[in-house]
Amino acid sequence: MVKKAEYFLATPAPSGFCALFEQAFFAPEEGMVMLLKGSAGSGKSTLLKKAANMLEDMGLEVERIRCASAPDSLDGILCPAVKLAAFDATAPHVIEPILPGAFEHMVTLYDTVCENELCEQREALWFHEQEAEKYRMRAVRYLTAAGCLLDDTARTARSCTDKPKILRCAASLAKRYLTAPGGTGECEVRLLDAMTPQGVVCLEQTVYALADNVVALEDEWGAAAPVLMEALCRMATSQGLDVVACRDCFSPQQQIRHLIVPSLRLAFVTVGGVYPAPSRVSRTIHAKRFTNMDGIRARRNRLRFNRKSCRDLLSQASEMLRESAAHHAEQERIYTHAMKVEALDERTRQVLEYLRSYAVQKKRG
Repeated sequence: MVKKAEYFLATPAPSGFCALFEQAFFAPEEGMVMLLKGSAGSGKSTLLKKAANMLEDMGLEVERIRCASAPDSLDGILCPAVKLAAFDATAPHVIEPILPGAFEHMVTLYDTVCENELCEQREALWFHEQEAEKYRMRAVRYLTAAGCLLDDTARTARSCTDKPKILRCAASLAKRYLTAPGGTGECEVRLLDAMTPQGVVCLEQTVYALADNVVALEDEWGAAAPVLMEALCRMATSQGLDVVACRDCFSPQQQIRHLIVPSLRLAFVTVGGVYPAPSRVSRTIHAKRFTNMDGIRARRNRLRFNRKSCRDLLSQASEMLRESAAHHAEQERIYTHAMKVEALDERTRQVLEYLRSYAVQKKRG
């Protein structure tokens, strides 16, 4: 049975909306990226799901990229064996081609809707667009405030943390677990967690699909885990092991929260803090072993305040994202009603046939 991995590549974050799609691209000389352009409700996610199922029926492994705004929908798919990717390239994660036709294959779905019908709904569409954006911006402001508290907690704990001891622990873990021959030492960037209308969602099933041995670092303060994960990532890639570095959704450009080594069926995950994490683990390492607990206890009131306030802020952020999603759903309803179904079905058939032909050609070498 083909194992299934699911990730995010975009999330609302304290710094605004963060997208990592281009970091997941294959090299232009090796593969192809299909970029889908279309309105809300134009069937991009449905098309991607059909493409993923088709490729899996061909015996290929497919990574599904979930949408943070609606986790049941897809933002993209990746098929590493044939160096194929397909992404929703519309806002808020706009992707523009660099080598259109040579590397990126552009697909538009804009012409599968009836413009005359949409013109009659222009006022309603504009209202829902403005409202959705208003609530998205409110959510980001709550996330910015929560991010400040998370940073304050991490800085406070770092002053009580023994970094050399963390690095010694990383070396010990590497000696014990990172022992098999490696590959090319590639580091793929993904997100296992994202801020969604349902709160922070962790796609923990991906960890269980790719790893039998799951080592957890329990870190309530966010000071030790980034250091340990960065060190393990560096040690693994230096030994030629291919890894998946899952970034922290509250600091996606800077910190690694989880690390997966698929070839060893091994994962290192961070647990604790204010959002969920994989729960089925083989071994747990406690950050307290690297920490001066007297220093933490002296600051416990501040840390307790930060934790409670951060949870409240994240709750408000998810509520704002739900409001935004409701307005986006109304836009989708209007666009779906104006859809030219036969045109969409024909475009879907063409896209699937193109992807199938490409995959067959790549499999043949």
